[in-house]
Amino acid sequence: MSQNVNFSPIRNPANPERVFVYRVAPTVQTLGYDQRTVGKGAANPRWNKDPTKLPSTRLLAASNIVTLNFDDVVHVYGVAQTSTLVSLLSPFTEVVGAETKAPHGALAGCAVTEGDAVQAWLAYQGSDGAKEPLMWTDVTDADAQDKPSTAKYPMSGTALSVFHDTKRYWLIYQNDDGKLVAQNEKDQIGSEIHGEKSNFIEKTPIGTCFIPGYKEGTLGRAIVYWVRLTNQANVLYRSHADITDAKTATWSDPKPATSAGQTVQPLAQIGVITENKTKSNWVYVAKEGKDNITAVSDPWQAKEE
Repeated sequence: MSQNVNFSPIRNPANPERVFVYRVAPTVQTLGYDQRTVGKGAANPRWNKDPTKLPSTRLLAASNIVTLNFDDVVHVYGVAQTSTLVSLLSPFTEVVGAETKAPHGALAGCAVTEGDAVQAWLAYQGSDGAKEPLMWTDVTDADAQDKPSTAKYPMSGTALSVFHDTKRYWLIYQNDDGKLVAQNEKDQIGSEIHGEKSNFIEKTPIGTCFIPGYKEGTLGRAIVYWVRLTNQANVLYRSHADITDAKTATWSDPKPATSAGQTVQPLAQIGVITENKTKSNWVYVAKEGKDNITAVSDPWQAKEE
């Protein structure tokens, strides 16, 4: 019996030896895609298999946006407006989990590829009655159960950021005392970025990057960005730690990021892109008083080094 089979192939611009095939998925008729080597059959076709649970593409106003690059594809995640479900928004749309909800919109993630093995995790702040635990969800395994973070006493509505030091995941969050903490998830121990909470505005956005092999004898350097209220201005600040195999990290004294002491929107998300050629970061911020997203440059090496 004949049937409709509608699809469109296109080369992957990041890997011309592979092809994306976007299609109308059978039975459920949602958008699906797979990636395959040119001339070969499908390896892992993906689509939303339950269209009744299709998330709204209208997002919570406070929703963070997370982009993860794995399997040669940029995956985009956010928090749906009404349900507060953490959702995959691109390359197709589906909920991450039926109970994976982030009512405050806080979301962060990290993807790690080692050979053919891929790990991709999202961190979010859930809600369990009076408790608001920080949680992890594995976005590469649809059957995996969400698991709690080892982080203690998170602030309600904390922002989140994640980095991987080549061996371990670290979750950056603001605790209920107002301080930023870097939680080593493997060893289940946290390191305060600084012991004085006045360095951080309440619910500060957080941006993070990790530079592998930055300094001899270390795994690499982690740099964390946030917002501090100083002289009645919301200023982009930073601290760094040279990560070793030790369970904890020692963070540098907080300093203004960039030479100009950039003022920013206090609750706008912070994004970081590393630039190896110049040994610096492009830090994406929204400047104070505006909705424009702007990149400012910040060197890996702090001024005092």
